Amino acid sequence: MGSCLLAACGAAADSEKINRENQETAEADEEENDRMQGEQELLEEDLTAEEESGSYDNLYPQHEPYGTGVGVLPGRVIWAYDPASVKWDGSGYWWETVHFEETRIRRMVDESVASLGGGATAREAWKALFAYSKEKRGGVGGYADGEKIAIKTNINGSAVMDDDTSGRTHMSYTNPVLLRALLLSLVEEAGVAPSDITVYDVSRLYPDYMVEMCTEGPLLGVRFVGRENGVPDEDAPILWSHDFGGRTNYLPTCVTEADYLINLANLKGHSYGVTLCGKNHFGSFLNGNAMRPPEGANLHQWLTLPPVQPTRTVTGIQWRIWACTSTGIILWRNCTVGIWEKKRGSS
Repeated sequence: MGSCLLAACGAAADSEKINRENQETAEADEEENDRMQGEQELLEEDLTAEEESGSYDNLYPQHEPYGTGVGVLPGRVIWAYDPASVKWDGSGYWWETVHFEETRIRRMVDESVASLGGGATAREAWKALFAYSKEKRGGVGGYADGEKIAIKTNINGSAVMDDDTSGRTHMSYTNPVLLRALLLSLVEEAGVAPSDITVYDVSRLYPDYMVEMCTEGPLLGVRFVGRENGVPDEDAPILWSHDFGGRTNYLPTCVTEADYLINLANLKGHSYGVTLCGKNHFGSFLNGNAMRPPEGANLHQWLTLPPVQPTRTVTGIQWRIWACTSTGIILWRNCTVGIWEKKRGSS
């Protein structure tokens, strides 16, 4: 009897401890949210004061927006910020999933999609984004079963000079938890069939752990395409604005057969200047070179030069490639010096 009473007391104590810890966590989250809200309000006040005074004190010169805004809400850019989504003290590898709060990251993805598409929820916004893309290509409605979605990731830091698929490197590549959150949002909120989704970077090899965590459970059926299984579409050669030597570059079939493309670029420093989402297409080329750089095109330098007028006409299914988020369309169109077209007579 005594032992039973002790066990019951122990269980009650454990339950009380868990409840107390949950309460403390909830209070900490609330304090963090209040702090973030306060910072946002101060920032908005500073911007308002700056606008009203007509002053501008910044390292970069003030200028009018470049290009013409596109998208459900033309030109809208979304910034999601939650410092509690990552907890890493610098030890071990940055990409280890224990460092990330998946629930918070998923919430940031869904809220960002909702804001980008002008919906009250991510589900409403995904419908609007797909419908906008289809309308620009002469279609009606949103995503339909069987339509293909390609997601361009940046796996530049994985298997750079070898075939190591462990992912064990301090170099950067697509955040695995962020990718999983995006995939889950597409499947659970947008109603996309996992088998209609291809995640690709044909210049590198995906870490095994990333593929596993992004193809299990509700994501079963999602396909990954790296340099070991990328197939060039020989009806889709890339035509550069200048003549270059080297082999012909092609887009992979997972891109040319896609109805939608999502450019999931990394935000990081770069020695050649601001390249934005355009540089992420470094891994969209197939040319017979194991490293997959666009041979002879000098992409790093050219990408940050003023725009040049292409000498070829883009025809065929250009909106299949450029029909992504509003930011992706503008950056890819304005930054790239290479264009591509379907050969005449091809479907």
